[in-house]
Amino acid sequence: MSKIIFIGGGSFAKEIKSIAEENLFTIVGYVDETKKDINLNYLGKVEDLPSIKSDFDYVFLAFGGVNQQTMLKRKKMIDFITDNNLSTCSIISKNAIIEKNTKIGIGVFIAHSVVISYASEISDYCSLNTASVIGHDVFLDKNVVMAPKSYVSGNVKIKKSVLLGPGCNVLQGITINENCIIGMGTNIFKNISANSIVLPNLSKVLNNT
Repeated sequence: MSKIIFIGGGSFAKEIKSIAEENLFTIVGYVDETKKDINLNYLGKVEDLPSIKSDFDYVFLAFGGVNQQTMLKRKKMIDFITDNNLSTCSIISKNAIIEKNTKIGIGVFIAHSVVISYASEISDYCSLNTASVIGHDVFLDKNVVMAPKSYVSGNVKIKKSVLLGPGCNVLQGITINENCIIGMGTNIFKNISANSIVLPNLSKVLNNT
């Protein structure tokens, strides 16, 4: 069995841990700024990884993106992995549905109940969380994060480091350019420029008093 170390030990790492174990990875432990509440060995900070290379086969980016700050942190960790010649792998749930001719890069996480349709491409370090859906002929560039129940229609292109919030929907043929944040429940009907933050209309509460 391959030995793996997580970068990050928070709540999302617990979900990844479960799927990694189903795929027979041996999880040596995790690195993080501080010790976290996860049933794994704490191995120190990320800067310590190059000095313990002989103890593992792969590292895995085990924290998600929920806002601009965490998406930037993911980008920095990806650069660290590359700059230090650390190997990574993909962790894919056996309960995901992945159609033929799909291309999947390295460092990819695919959770339970994800659906990927025909001839799509998932680039390195993408994270597809529970029940997210990808249509046919979709291209996800590096470090795209799809939150639970986000939906991408056919022939969509999503560029680097885009966050799709929970329950958002992207219409077919759309391009979302790099470094965008698409808020929870947002419907995307047109191309989105780089570095944009897109939010749905705020809910209104109507009172009879």
